[in-house]
Amino acid sequence: MSVRTLALVAIAVVAAIGGALGYYYYQQRANVVRIGYQPSDHHTALFVAMEKKMLEKEGLKVEVYEFKAGPPETQALAAGKIDVAYIGCVPAITAYCKGVPIKIVAGVNQEGSAIVVRKDEAGKVHSLKDLKGKRVAELMKGSIQDCMLRTALQREGLNPDKDVDIVEMKTADAVNALGAKRIDAFIEPEPGPTLAEKKGFGVRLMDTGQIWPGHQCCVLVMRKDFIERHPDLAKKVLRAHVMATRYVIEHPDEAARIAAKWLKTSPDVEKEAMRHIKFTVDVNVDSVKMFARFLKRLGYIKREPDWSDFIDLKLLRQLA
Repeated sequence: MSVRTLALVAIAVVAAIGGALGYYYYQQRANVVRIGYQPSDHHTALFVAMEKKMLEKEGLKVEVYEFKAGPPETQALAAGKIDVAYIGCVPAITAYCKGVPIKIVAGVNQEGSAIVVRKDEAGKVHSLKDLKGKRVAELMKGSIQDCMLRTALQREGLNPDKDVDIVEMKTADAVNALGAKRIDAFIEPEPGPTLAEKKGFGVRLMDTGQIWPGHQCCVLVMRKDFIERHPDLAKKVLRAHVMATRYVIEHPDEAARIAAKWLKTSPDVEKEAMRHIKFTVDVNVDSVKMFARFLKRLGYIKREPDWSDFIDLKLLRQLA
């Protein structure tokens, strides 16, 4: 065999090995799904899916990434650093309208936030009208909580920008600020309201479900290219999410224990907090559209999403 022939054979062998290794790596990574979430009991379905190995049983290798709020999570989606996200529908809307290629494929929870008044102010605040002149904390402007608060205040004839001093605070900070008497009230997601009550800092004035029954809160979103390139993986993630949500509903005490483990709280806090959350894979499309109109009025988005593209429940229906 000539030197030239040996060289060609060697090149072919190296190419075959390289191709095989490349294929093996692709196959190895093909079942890896990167999922983002936030440290909230709203995302208990993911915690249950991980603890009960529901995703693993679907043949998936999962990498989970924690984000403190919606904006950094949407940035990760935009950069392709995660494929799937448990996230509030408001940051999802904002991200989509800014060009992030995502779709809402299922609901995660509805309701789940509350207005809590400082304990020593509770005797003076019997209704939303009594928040006039008060300092009220919320997660952030343009959030679901912001929309709920402003909607409720306007219904009572109050101007949110003039009659109430609204400030932004993370949930944990709002709970502590209530205890330190730096704010008079807050509207935050669970378990914040329950923690404030358990610590004796505040009294629940009303849940957001009383402002808009069944309003959408968090949703499950996926990058479009993930769905297009790996429809089988997308369906497996969704199947595990449906199973986990059902488990949360049917086994609330165990779900609370799991949430407490992930959130470093107590099961008693989570049991109470989860009573104020409606876990469901259904999407309240009307409320999602209402949030979009709210964001448009604030100037956060220029136009509403293309709803036929943004909310895509075909895979969910296939699992029904």
